[in-house]
Amino acid sequence: MAIRQHIHSVAIITVLLIMSIALYNCSRIRFALKTSSTLSTTMTTTYHSKTATFFELAIKYKTDKVTTHHYETQYEKHLTRYRDTFLKFLEIGLGCGMPTVGASALLWRDYFGSRAELHFVEYDKSCGEGWFNRSGVKLNITMHYGSQDNVSFLQHIIGIAKYFDVIVDDGGHMMKQQITSIQTLIPAVRSGGLYIIEDLLTSYMSGYHGKYLDPSTTIGFIKNLVDDIQAASPIRTVTSIGKYVRSFEVDNEICVFNIK
Repeated sequence: MAIRQHIHSVAIITVLLIMSIALYNCSRIRFALKTSSTLSTTMTTTYHSKTATFFELAIKYKTDKVTTHHYETQYEKHLTRYRDTFLKFLEIGLGCGMPTVGASALLWRDYFGSRAELHFVEYDKSCGEGWFNRSGVKLNITMHYGSQDNVSFLQHIIGIAKYFDVIVDDGGHMMKQQITSIQTLIPAVRSGGLYIIEDLLTSYMSGYHGKYLDPSTTIGFIKNLVDDIQAASPIRTVTSIGKYVRSFEVDNEICVFNIK
């Protein structure tokens, strides 16, 4: 009898041990599955970092807007209000010929979010189409191929888009290109919107037809605009865009125009 009771007790203990091991393994499996699901969610690619700053995203996508240049102060100041809105945005220059083609396109999509309608102008169609087919199509952007100093081409873009809330000129940086672009495109910027010119340093560089204190440069054009937006100025048509501009802010290498 004693032997039978002993065998019975051993059997019960063995069953309990097996059940404990099984429960432990099940809990490990459930934890592993939960962990795997969490990792999958956090690793999903997204093009809208709502909490990241302009500077952080510019570093992430390796654009020179905050390295070679330092535009982050102006962009954070003026563009934050457009995040996660139905913005219509145009940038001149995709970056063809530079090491990081399309870096600003990635930046703007992430910064503004999926609601924004993004347009880009690029002179080099072969480069632009190659990048678009590899990466741009995923960003849901519209490409326009042509020269930014071609008035008919720029007017064609306006005919398609009708208007923009923000235009950024980061194109060829030549004096004729910058001045022709702002003269042609600024009427298409919606009231309360912005027109921004980057790389104003080329106004001092002969390779871009710039020259210090030369009124024909982009810097010279901006200086004349000071008179054009003053109600008391006897001549308010020097630049041809004074009637569209409420104010403008000049920083190192960048100017932000606030549109009436």
